[in-house]
Amino acid sequence: MNQSVLEKLLQHGLEKLNLSADANYRQKFFTYLELLMQWNRKINLTAIKDPKNIIIQHFFDSLSIHRFIQGKKIIDVGSGGGFPGLPLSLYFPTKRFYLLDSSAKRCSFLRQVVYQLQLTNVAVICQRSEQYQPEFCFDQVLCRAYAKLGTILQSTQHLLCRNGQILAMKAKLTAEELADLTSEQNHQIVPLAVPFLQAERSLVVLMIPAN
Repeated sequence: MNQSVLEKLLQHGLEKLNLSADANYRQKFFTYLELLMQWNRKINLTAIKDPKNIIIQHFFDSLSIHRFIQGKKIIDVGSGGGFPGLPLSLYFPTKRFYLLDSSAKRCSFLRQVVYQLQLTNVAVICQRSEQYQPEFCFDQVLCRAYAKLGTILQSTQHLLCRNGQILAMKAKLTAEELADLTSEQNHQIVPLAVPFLQAERSLVVLMIPAN
């Protein structure tokens, strides 16, 4: 697809999200896109091949939660191709993002992106979430297409600081999945609007109280 078409798509999508992009951001954005497409020919990062759909279904989808990002240390659990952590890290250079994934191949890709984009606020951790025991806690846990809510709580709650939050991005949210949450678990369900995507998207914000 023509580069100018993709640039216009990026511009219009960011405008719909009330975000802006300078020349430096746009350069990093398209370098990331190019790396994703190159590596996707060798390892399974996404089933989506068309760059337009990658921008909409991965980049815009990731950025749709930007207004909920808070705190200083944020971990993206099951990061895969870097979503949602990497696109968000470009917009929050003063926050520290940690990309956690159990696949060595995907971690190699993530490290290559971090290196080529010269991202000083991003670290890659190659480990399973339930086995990862950091020396510090995180203000937020991000999960996108990772697991059901009950499993997310079990495998990531130990990573959070007191009064931390889990932001779980969902394509479709069923009553059965919500039933996994107890009455003590304070949560909020927020419909997400992803530019140019005609599909249901929701964000479940789980507030973890101080012990």
